[in-house]
Amino acid sequence: MPLVRYRFTFRAREAGVLRAFGGSAWRGVFGHALKRVVCAMRLRPCTGCPLIDGCAYPAVFEGHRPAPDPTVRPAGVDLAAVPYVFAPDHRGDVAFAAGDAVTTVLTLVGGANARLVYVVRAMAEAGLAGVGPARARLDLARVEALDGLDAVAGELVHDGGDHCVPASPRRPGRAPLGRCVEATLRTPLRLRIGGDLVTPALFRPAHLVGAAIRRVSALAALHGDGPIEADYAALKRAGEAATFVHAVLRWHEQTRFSARQRMAMQMGGLVGTCRIDLGDAADALVPWLSLAQWVGAGKGASMGMGDFRLTAAAS
Repeated sequence: MPLVRYRFTFRAREAGVLRAFGGSAWRGVFGHALKRVVCAMRLRPCTGCPLIDGCAYPAVFEGHRPAPDPTVRPAGVDLAAVPYVFAPDHRGDVAFAAGDAVTTVLTLVGGANARLVYVVRAMAEAGLAGVGPARARLDLARVEALDGLDAVAGELVHDGGDHCVPASPRRPGRAPLGRCVEATLRTPLRLRIGGDLVTPALFRPAHLVGAAIRRVSALAALHGDGPIEADYAALKRAGEAATFVHAVLRWHEQTRFSARQRMAMQMGGLVGTCRIDLGDAADALVPWLSLAQWVGAGKGASMGMGDFRLTAAAS
């Protein structure tokens, strides 16, 4: 699953604030801006548009693929998985003054990376349109391709002018983890099982493992190198055999406004830490969990929800 993780750095024209876990705000302004930048059909709906197969907006923002072949979409794959993930650099509300730097991280998966020039233009337009409750305007100053999952610096791919060259996609390797791992849920992990939300009391290691496998398999099948051949039944059994060593989790509620539905929506989920014994099948599960760190898991992953990190831990 080739991908590139980019950091966008803006300079604020005026004071403003970004709410905690602000990926939904970035996704909203980015989507509107991308359509304005690339649409040649006066912003008509994409459905039925004769240009849909070649347009950057449906390809990137909606995850559209030309003439899909149902034979390459395995059963259970989330067909709504889109090839981008916002991951704001802050976990709480952040106030900024005029002249301050404002950053966000955006991961592009598969072919979306080839359309970076449109993405950069749309992010610049999104910043000028204003973000946050006060719609504070931002000027895009630079874009860097980050070398690692939590890298602090990287390769400059856009300098605020005309220079914009996509970085070469990378295929993240397996993290150096063993049988026992410490999982930190950094943004709300929102999962449903049988239609019910998974609360701290109901959460089990199998829920995180299953969400990671579903997320990675969907992105690989729809936007990466193709479906991942694996014994998914065996992986499910391995996930169900994993156990908690300890867990300190809580429910974090947050509200986002959906412009499409014109209403406020509750988008809470699990945050906290847990130590998991992956059991004898750790070698089979770790690659999936490692890769899911780059793209999140659960509901709202494209807007930064379900962001987690793993470290090796003693059993």
